[in-house]
Amino acid sequence: MKKSLVLGSIFAICLGFGHLAAAEEASQNEKDLGTAAASVDQAGSQGEGQKMVLSRLETTFNVDAARIDSLRSQKLGYGEIATVLALAQNMSGGITDDNVNSILAMRTGPPHMGWGEIARSLGEKLGAVISKVNEVAKGSHEGIEKPERASRPEKPEKPERPEKPEKPAKP
Repeated sequence: MKKSLVLGSIFAICLGFGHLAAAEEASQNEKDLGTAAASVDQAGSQGEGQKMVLSRLETTFNVDAARIDSLRSQKLGYGEIATVLALAQNMSGGITDDNVNSILAMRTGPPHMGWGEIARSLGEKLGAVISKVNEVAKGSHEGIEKPERASRPEKPEKPERPEKPEKPAKP
């Protein structure tokens, strides 16, 4: 009897750690997605970057500018748009108004769901979504010219050390 209680307790603890590890992985994936989305947003905030991001979104997800504009009018950033389109792309029917609206409804709630929860409810892995958003970010940053950095001023030369005087000879 005691043996089965101890084994049952150990099993329950192991299950708890398994869920904890899965939660940490999901949390890390959400952070990675946030970083990728922020990179897309940053590229879109620069002068010619907005054109590059729009072009990259259109080619990566095979959508037109009108769809992107409608999502922008809903106060979504470019990174969020890339995330929504990446999630909708793998749904049955692909990127349609219904699929996009259902994802946005899950995101805004109630109850409010994170991107990882939405991906799991759709039967998708968040890693694939992160890859798509990173693809948009990378392509957007490649076309933006980076301003040249100012050159560093040269260090002044060190003054030469005076030579040591010779030691006097011992008497």
